[in-house]
Amino acid sequence: MNKEETKKILLDMFNTIEGTFEEDKKTGAIMGHPNFYLLHSKEELLTRVESFVNTKETFNRYDIYYFVKKTLKDYLTIYDTHTNIFLKTHLLPIDFKIINNKVYIRNITPEYNNLKYKECVAINGIDIQNIISDIEKITVYPSIEYLNNIIEYFLNKTSYLLALPCIKDDEEKLVFTTENKESITFEISSKDSPQLFSKEDDNYNIKKVDNIVVCRYNSCKDNEKMIEMIKKLSELEKQNNDLKYIIDIRSNGGGDSRVIKPLISFLENKESVTLIDEKVYSSGIMAAIDLKNINSYIIGTNLSTTINHFGNNLIRKEYNNLGLKVTSSTKLFMYNDEYKCHSFNKLTINEYFKTLNDIKKYDHELFRPDEYVTFKIEDYQNNYDPQLARAIEYLKEKNLKR
Repeated sequence: MNKEETKKILLDMFNTIEGTFEEDKKTGAIMGHPNFYLLHSKEELLTRVESFVNTKETFNRYDIYYFVKKTLKDYLTIYDTHTNIFLKTHLLPIDFKIINNKVYIRNITPEYNNLKYKECVAINGIDIQNIISDIEKITVYPSIEYLNNIIEYFLNKTSYLLALPCIKDDEEKLVFTTENKESITFEISSKDSPQLFSKEDDNYNIKKVDNIVVCRYNSCKDNEKMIEMIKKLSELEKQNNDLKYIIDIRSNGGGDSRVIKPLISFLENKESVTLIDEKVYSSGIMAAIDLKNINSYIIGTNLSTTINHFGNNLIRKEYNNLGLKVTSSTKLFMYNDEYKCHSFNKLTINEYFKTLNDIKKYDHELFRPDEYVTFKIEDYQNNYDPQLARAIEYLKEKNLKR
């Protein structure tokens, strides 16, 4: 694309993110970011765009992606992880887990099974820490947990890697090198491929261990299935005395925060443990808070984003010819000391944020577990779940103390 085409697309993207004061006819929500230009002005953005398009004669989708990501980082700093830009990408048959600042191969196509759980130290000969540094420079993150999530997200996606300055965007292969100098080579394809590791949708899955019922809630969706699960739990209670509950919301990336309400009503005054991890996000955070409010004991890690956060991603626009999509928050969710939630939109945000000093007072508290339990790489290797094991142990200990 030439300079004028690039400028036009960039301005349209940022106008989409800024949004309007108009109401969405379906939801009644105000379709604008609460205050995208609080920290930097719109005039600054126009100057930034102008300077960027004058750096060269032609631009591709990776140039646009990186510029928008870097601008979002500068404008949103640590405050808003929902406002974002995404690349259409090819998914490689490998995924990673960061543990104690090291990048491990957590899963991989069967032909390379011997490299599973090995540390990855380089991609295309570039030290993995340099790659991580490039990702960090364009990532809005309120916690190290969230940054690690994004790094893991980048590392098995071709377009995201090619968009980084340290990797040439015309590469034909991606070569991953392990700690033992072993290498894994993947051809870069322009076509989409199915995900190698099909993740079973086990939302609302129920398992019983002695008098403990483990309920999986990994997505805030599907009201009907939630009602079905409550019926099953009620039947179990009729057949069993003194049941305890483990609510596993790990990897819950959000959805509709209202879906969990029947489960909260069912669990009130019952003994329960909630499992959380660093991948609980958006409405998943609200689910964790709802469970905390009924005195569920929390086991796991810190959540990746703060209790108070931007969200309600109703603004979305796709640029199909470029394989790009932008999203924008439409609300700021704030909790008081009793974990009661209030929200602010583009019309009401000035009730809370009027000046730069107000945003500096913004509460960056992470939602922390009552008991911190993490995975080691050996746990994945041995198919051992230390968080679930501790939750079961905790409930059995409480039972013995009675």
